[in-house]
Amino acid sequence: MRRSTLSSSRSADSMGTSEFVKWLRERDNYEPGIWPPKAWEPILCEIGRIVFNWNIAEQNLTNLLNVLIGGEHRAIIATAHMGNRTKTDALKTLALEYLSGDEQKSVTHSVKVFERLLGRRNHYVHSFSGLSSDITGSNRAAKLRGYQAKGGRLGQKIQTISAESLADEAKLLHAANRYFALVHNHFRYPENPEYQDLPEEFPLPDTLSLPLHFVLASPTQPQSSPR
Repeated sequence: MRRSTLSSSRSADSMGTSEFVKWLRERDNYEPGIWPPKAWEPILCEIGRIVFNWNIAEQNLTNLLNVLIGGEHRAIIATAHMGNRTKTDALKTLALEYLSGDEQKSVTHSVKVFERLLGRRNHYVHSFSGLSSDITGSNRAAKLRGYQAKGGRLGQKIQTISAESLADEAKLLHAANRYFALVHNHFRYPENPEYQDLPEEFPLPDTLSLPLHFVLASPTQPQSSPR
């Protein structure tokens, strides 16, 4: 069995992507396949739209926080070390301590919308594991499956969703991004007449609610300690 040897100057764990693919091809004539397959592309495209629009949502909320902190690179350095939960907590505190009236309401509402979308995004991105086996052709759908521990029990949420419904999720994110951007612009460009009025309040998205199916039929009873 023929095996290629790696260059002495590069090890297997320090290859660039193109080098790694070339190494795979040389190693036992292995040709890397395309995975996921092309048949999945309608679903993958919509999952990609959700990821893309979510990244913009995160950036819009970060931009708003940067402006309320005071802008400039010092604010960017601070927020670069924050996760989403810390950012939303900071925005709520800044709004309650330093803003009032409609401005306070617009920031706190932006946070509420973002937090609702965060739960939906986590489900669609982290739970996507494949296509449903019973749906083919133009009706192909994504299979979403995620585990959750709740109340001391191990549960699983399962959902089968079409490409069209995933596209609607991406559209929801895109529309929310327009709202986030307008709220940010109101604080970032106070002298611009176009942004002096705050945007109409964005409808609060529903919380994504899926039934939790317990994995184990009944909780295992702890055994008594030997005496």
